[in-house]
Parts: sequence; C-alpha cells; structure tokens
Amino acid sequence: MVRTGPLVLATAAVSFVAGTLTSAALGQGERAPRAQSAPQAPPPPAVVMVNFMKTQPGQDSLAYAIETGAWKRVHQERVRRGWLRSWAYYQRQFPGGTGNDYDYVTVDVYNSFADSERDIVPLMRELMPRVDPKLPLDSLFQQTDRARQNVRTEVWRLLDHVE
Repeated sequence: MVRTGPLVLATAAVSFVAGTLTSAALGQGERAPRAQSAPQAPPPPAVVMVNFMKTQPGQDSLAYAIETGAWKRVHQERVRRGWLRSWAYYQRQFPGGTGNDYDYVTVDVYNSFADSERDIVPLMRELMPRVDPKLPLDSLFQQTDRARQNVRTEVWRLLDHVE
C-alpha cells in the first residue's frame, strides 16, 4: 500500500499557495491594452512554514475557534504590518483514521527568512492589546495548548518558479 506522507501534504500546500499567488497576479478577464502597463506581480514567497497540528481529544470545536478567532486576527495584524505575507488554515481530508499524526496544517508565507525567524512572543505582547484586549496572552497560549499540539513544523524555501 502506498502511504501518503506529510511531504505530499506540505508540497500540496506550497503548490496551492504558489498557485493562488500566481492566479491573483495574473488577474481575471482580458489583458489590458498594450498602451497600459500591467500591474506588477508580487514576488514569489521566499519562505513557507507548514505547521502540522494534532487536535487534542474532544477539542475539535475549541481548536477551530482558536485558529479562526484569535490566531487569525493575530496573523491579519502581522500581514498588515508586513511581518507575514499570508496565513492559511487547512483541514486534512485524506487519508482518514485514528492513526494520523496530524489533523490540520497552518501555512505561513514570508518574504524572507528574517521575517520567519522573528520571535513570536514579543510580537504577541505587542499585538494582543490591539487584536483582542480582553484576552490575556497567557490565556491564549493555555487555550491553544488545551485545544491542540504542534506535531512539527517544516520550513520550505523557494528555489525556482515559473509564472
């Protein structure tokens, strides 16, 4: 039996992100007349970080609420400040079963390794009052730990691309 491993999922996630960026850069509809200059496509992402997450037993709803709530708002603010290019949240569809080592991934796209290597805790201390003033940072970390664990993180860097 052929086993679909995490490398395949990570490759698919990276491909999806790259395809999305390429599609967005190309736009929809007809091309602009030659007299007008076409908008410049954004540079391809330099670094993609794939975080493999395992939901704690019985905590699916909490994990979903945390990722699409506080964490999403944190990442939106990071994007707004230019510290992160994009963030995405993917649920694993296949293969299924109780033996899977992860349930979902988050994909963080950065313009540089320097951006990807920023220590998130000082950033979070700065961002949380703006993102959710009623949610203390320690409480967010405790809720996150109760909901899921980060099984592993893979960092990918772009070697080449075609648009």
